[in-house]
Amino acid sequence: MRRRTFIWSLPVIGSTGLFSLNGCGGGGEETVVKRTGPSEAGKSFIVNPTPLNPQNVHEVLANTNDGEEVVVIGRVGGRVNPWVKGLAAFNFVDVSKLACNEDCAESCPTPWDFCCVPDLKENRILVQVPDASGDPIAEDAKSMLGLLELDTLVISATVSKDDNGNVILLLSQASIK
Repeated sequence: MRRRTFIWSLPVIGSTGLFSLNGCGGGGEETVVKRTGPSEAGKSFIVNPTPLNPQNVHEVLANTNDGEEVVVIGRVGGRVNPWVKGLAAFNFVDVSKLACNEDCAESCPTPWDFCCVPDLKENRILVQVPDASGDPIAEDAKSMLGLLELDTLVISATVSKDDNGNVILLLSQASIK
């Protein structure tokens, strides 16, 4: 009986050990962040299954026109605080870019800021969740949509591009991967 218990426990101990090796800093304590939400207002924006044939953020920035409907894959991040305070908006980074804790270039307390990515400007876009009149909803996107930093999302959105070339994605649906 002991042997059977030991054999069953070994994979559990082994997998726990693997989790403790993640990250570049080594030796630091990991904080477990609990997902909350989505809120009642956010539930209508979260969908399953995932929209098909998403483009990367850099492709949307380079190749789309104002008013175009797109499906985009990316990750929440691109700034130390990727959330726009008081509004349903957040920064979204191309999935081809590695967060600082994934490329192990250095220890980083905020890997979602992608500070190690030299061409971040060409790979980051602002996503807003609009109300019926097209204005950003006055609720924090993190709690409204139940998101966390570095979440990978596939979103359906409308491109909003101004005369200066600034691009915002107006989210209509999101699927958390």
